[in-house]
Amino acid sequence: MNGFCNAPLAGYCSTTRNGEVTTYTVRARAFTPNGDTAIDVRLTGADAMKTALTVSDRLNRHGARELGGMSQD
Repeated sequence: MNGFCNAPLAGYCSTTRNGEVTTYTVRARAFTPNGDTAIDVRLTGADAMKTALTVSDRLNRHGARELGGMSQD
């Protein structure tokens, strides 16, 4: 997302194990600098990296870059 150290972004991943199956739930939020507006995306999948990248893509499609004033580079 090309955020920076004070970008209005938050992310969290939790792991669930059920026998042989492990799933990852990734939640990410992007905020306006004043915190009045937020975009929240949550997704569960079997591949942590793929799930995280999908969450990032969905944040972008919902306007997270513009919301937080992040670079398009």
